[in-house]
Amino acid sequence: MHKKILSYLLITAIISSCSKDFLSKSGSQNDLNSQINQGLNNPNELVRQTIYFDTNSSNIDLNKVKQIKNDIKSRVGKNTKIIISAEGHCDERGSEQYNYKLGKKRAHAVKKILVSSGIKPSKISVVSYGESKPVDVGHDENAWSKNRRVELVITK
Repeated sequence: MHKKILSYLLITAIISSCSKDFLSKSGSQNDLNSQINQGLNNPNELVRQTIYFDTNSSNIDLNKVKQIKNDIKSRVGKNTKIIISAEGHCDERGSEQYNYKLGKKRAHAVKKILVSSGIKPSKISVVSYGESKPVDVGHDENAWSKNRRVELVITK
């Protein structure tokens, strides 16, 4: 557990350092906001896609499965140099351990879809952030629904 916390803190420090470096090179906060709004937090990032889940669930609707497969095929194509990260997230309800496991189950569910789309399993990493990285810090259903997600990050 301590190793996970230390790893998380190290990654957070590196990301924070990189974003400050990026801001100083980009010249303005507006440039940074423009990049973030396009989903390009990392210059190697090609696509960031979010898949939302119901409470306490890692199931994905069949229509959403088809949409994910089509999106991946159109965006990735035959590019063998891409790397995909499936990042599982949860809302704040539930224990830290439960949310970590649920985030991992969600990320693995998305990975299964990607593999069935023809992406090699070795190209897909799975990580769970549990409840530790909310996009909305509110304490209501609207906020929780935004935080129950998997973020697919495709980089070159």
